[in-house]
Amino acid sequence: GKNSILDDSISSGNPNSITETVEVVTAQINRFFDSYDNHSDQNDDFDAKRNKVGEIIGKLVTSIEEFPLEREESLLPFSSAL
Repeated sequence: GKNSILDDSISSGNPNSITETVEVVTAQINRFFDSYDNHSDQNDDFDAKRNKVGEIIGKLVTSIEEFPLEREESLLPFSSAL
């Protein structure tokens, strides 16, 4: 399959690019949960989207693990986005 923007960003190894992408993805995830916050009628569509969000969160965690320790200073804005 085609790489997502997040996958491409992680593979670039560029902390600025990764941080910006994580901020965008995190905002999208927050909007997703906010939009379903008041819906008790969770259906298959919601479950599928929730599962996709779980996969994306896994990628976000993986991207944090990709940072070398000597670049810890770039982790602060990155982890703040999460």
